[in-house]
Amino acid sequence: MPLFSAAPIFIWSANADGLAIRYSNPKHYAKAKQGRADEAGQLALIRMQMLAECGQAEVQEVDAGIFIAASDAVRLDMETREGFMLPPPWPGGMRLQKEAWAESQIFAARLGLVEPGIEVRWEWKLRGPILEVGEESYLPTTAQYTALLAFQTWRDAGEREEITNLSLLASLREAHDADCHINLESSLVVANAKELSIDARPEVGSGDLILRPVVSGDFPALTADEIEKRFGQVAGDAPRVVFRVGKTIVLLNPTQTRRARALVERGRVPKAKVAEFNLHP
Repeated sequence: MPLFSAAPIFIWSANADGLAIRYSNPKHYAKAKQGRADEAGQLALIRMQMLAECGQAEVQEVDAGIFIAASDAVRLDMETREGFMLPPPWPGGMRLQKEAWAESQIFAARLGLVEPGIEVRWEWKLRGPILEVGEESYLPTTAQYTALLAFQTWRDAGEREEITNLSLLASLREAHDADCHINLESSLVVANAKELSIDARPEVGSGDLILRPVVSGDFPALTADEIEKRFGQVAGDAPRVVFRVGKTIVLLNPTQTRRARALVERGRVPKAKVAEFNLHP
């Protein structure tokens, strides 16, 4: 049995922007560039070149390796992670603990990491794509990263308005639906609208078309009638509209908000212009 284990072939480091992966010995990197490295060394260089050239990730070449943007580093598949000797994903789940409603000025929240067989770990931080829990480091999955980054962004925000709190809850739900094991401890559905479309309802008698915005996404469907009853929620000049229907809360982004307000303001299409509207809505 050897007294000393072999030095790792690769090393990694992280900052707020992303993750650097390097050959631990620049000589090994040089050999790989010359096609004279061992199988693992040559395969790693191929992986680095593929990541840099595929155009699907923000990757830069650095001394003896590459630098990957945080949002792309968490998308690396398990084979690539293991090949570069990167930290594993977080092995457990997460738990959200809230106090008060999102609309309240005293709204507070904690996101804990549930470690199998151990109590919830409430103290953690993200350094770029790397999750640090005590002395341990992890490279989260995309869904885990979405939840962790959303919470850290909310936690570090200065003033937290209602839309800030709701955006946090919507992002956590998206992470949950993307297979992040997170206990949201709520029957309320808070979600971001993915699409906004137009519903044109013929008005009995006049023949005019009544225009109504309709939103869709990963939440229980909202009918045009349900949204029409809540046109008052579109009023005002806030940058984002929030539709509340029963236990469903849907957030519109600024572009969707402007379009929804334009539809409500226009209101209707006179009968004489219906044909033109159908051609160019």
